Amino acid sequence: MDNFNELKATWKKANTKSLPDVKTMMHIVKSFRDEKLMKKLWIIGFSLTASVFFAIKMYIDRFHMASTLIGEGFFVLSLLMLAISNIRSSKRFYNLNDCSNKEFINFLEQTRKNQHYFYTRTQAVCIAFYSIGILLYLFELVYKDMTTMLISYAATIALLTLYWAVVRPRAYHKEAAKLENRIQQTEALTQQFK
Repeated sequence: MDNFNELKATWKKANTKSLPDVKTMMHIVKSFRDEKLMKKLWIIGFSLTASVFFAIKMYIDRFHMASTLIGEGFFVLSLLMLAISNIRSSKRFYNLNDCSNKEFINFLEQTRKNQHYFYTRTQAVCIAFYSIGILLYLFELVYKDMTTMLISYAATIALLTLYWAVVRPRAYHKEAAKLENRIQQTEALTQQFK
């Protein structure tokens, strides 16, 4: 009987003031879901709008060189790949409704894996296609003047390198840190319930 009384005393001593109630936890899940869905819908809308714009531009503007047409094709392809990727992943977030802490942690772990895959594969391919597209598109506009061509290509390559080497990794690490923080907070709450 002493063990039971000790357990009861320990249970009463546990600090539960920091634990959120059920409504708070549901709000955390809902706000995470809504934030990610809005971001994905914005990216999808932008990508599809830009794809349509470039497709119309390809139809209206008749350039003389094939490099320009191929460059625009790479633009459209990279934007469509980005839209399709976000459409596929938005389904997961749309289906995230009421769930337990354990299910939410599993969802966040899968989100982390998907985020890493997107960064290493999908985003890399999209940026590569975009880079090829812009370099090909630029050629017809500047090929007649060697100085303009060198300056234009040097500036474009410098900007693409800056994005690839600085902006892209920072954005990924920022998003990964936010997600990791969310996972740790949810795991800490789950551990307190045990």
